[in-house]
Amino acid sequence: MRKMRVAAEIGLLVVVFGMAMSGVASPSADRDQTLIGAAERNDLALARRLLRDGAGVQARNAQGRTALMAATYEHHVEMARLLIESGADVNAQDAMQNSPLLLAGASGYLDILRMTLAADPDFTVYNRYGGTALIPACERGHLDVVKELLKTSIDVNHVNRLGWTALL
Repeated sequence: MRKMRVAAEIGLLVVVFGMAMSGVASPSADRDQTLIGAAERNDLALARRLLRDGAGVQARNAQGRTALMAATYEHHVEMARLLIESGADVNAQDAMQNSPLLLAGASGYLDILRMTLAADPDFTVYNRYGGTALIPACERGHLDVVKELLKTSIDVNHVNRLGWTALL
């Protein structure tokens, strides 16, 4: 199942990258990419307008980032809220295999983490090391994030590809 999901995500990235490189664009693709840029810059007014006009909340840029992923990287809390309320996928991974949940956990972004948890995330979506959000949160000392994750069904005994656990 995991291999199929990774293969599908790689295929999506190839399509997105190919469209970007070939210059193939459409009004909806332009709108989608503008939404991702607005999320990165925290332009809430523009993002609201683009969403009303049909911008795709699941669209990705050349790095495989959705608008929510772009907002999470920049820790734009209100933008993340808008996008999650608009149906953004908190499990969508970018080319680095970060998802909003994984990145918020690893970065100590408790506010965004709580929003992703409220959206019923899939705790079997793993980062590039094959780990959960709990492992880097523990490693980096994000105590509030760790406490929040321990209230969920996350696998506290999960071992990543490096042999690390949250306790380690």
